[in-house]
Amino acid sequence: WAGLALSEATLPWYVTENNSERPWAEHLAAGEHAARRALALDSANVRAWVALGTVHRDRRQWPEAEAAFSRALALDPDDAEANQQYAEYLEYVGRIAEAVDMARRAVELDRVPVRLNVAATSELLNGRYAEASAMFDAADRLDPTDRGQFIKRNMLRAYLSRSDWTAARALLGRFSGEDHEALRAAGATWPPDSPPTPEVAERITEWYPAAGAIAWMTLGRRERAIAALQEAVDAHYGATLFFWLPALEPLLDDPAVKALLKRANLEGARPRRTAP
Repeated sequence: WAGLALSEATLPWYVTENNSERPWAEHLAAGEHAARRALALDSANVRAWVALGTVHRDRRQWPEAEAAFSRALALDPDDAEANQQYAEYLEYVGRIAEAVDMARRAVELDRVPVRLNVAATSELLNGRYAEASAMFDAADRLDPTDRGQFIKRNMLRAYLSRSDWTAARALLGRFSGEDHEALRAAGATWPPDSPPTPEVAERITEWYPAAGAIAWMTLGRRERAIAALQEAVDAHYGATLFFWLPALEPLLDDPAVKALLKRANLEGARPRRTAP
C-alpha cells in the first residue's frame, strides 16, 4: 500500500507534459487512500508518510504536508525519498536555505538524477547559479536521455537566469521528440550571443511557462512575464516554486502576482535564502 501510495502521488511528475489519462486530482486521491491504508496497517511506515506529505504538498495544503514529512523524517532521518520530497516542499513555500540542506542530504544518501535535479533547483532558487549548473550537468551526465526532460527544462531556467545566452540557445536543440520540434526550431532562430527574441520567448513560454517568464523579464516585458506565471499556476505543474526564482523576485510586489500567491495559499510569503 505504501508503494502504491508513493507511485500514485508522484506519477504525474514523470509523465511528459502531465498527459496522464487520469486527472492530477485523481492520482492524489488514490495516493492518499493507499497511504492511509498503509498507515492503518503500520503507523510507522515511512514511505506512507512521505506519500501523504507529497499529496498534501501538491494540493498546496502546506501545514498538513509539513506534519507528514516531519513524521517521516522522525521515523527515519536517513530515508532519501523523505529528504528529497521534504526539500521540494521547502522549495515550494520559499524556505530555500533549508531546502538546500535537505536536498544535499538526499543526494548524499542516494546520488541519482532525480535527487541531483532537486538539489540543483534549490541552488537555482538560492541564486547560486554556478552550483546549480554543476548539479544539473551531473544529473544530465547520469541520464542524458532524460525521458521526462525535467533536468533540461531546469537547466534552461538556470542559463536564462544567469544570462548565458549561448548555453540556453544550444540547450533548446537538445530537447528531443516531436513535441519539442518547434522548441528546437526556435533555438535555430536565436541570434548568437544575444538575449532571446520575443518569438523565441513566446515559444519557450508555450512549453515551459516559468522559463518563459524569465525570458520575458530579460526583455523588460513585466506584464508578459506575469502572464507566463499565470499560465504556470493554471497548469498546476509545480508552479508554486517558480515564484522564488531570483530573476522573478521584482514581480513579487505586483498585485497580480500577490493574487497568484494567495491562490497558492502562500499569501505574504517571501523567499528565505542563504545569506551571502
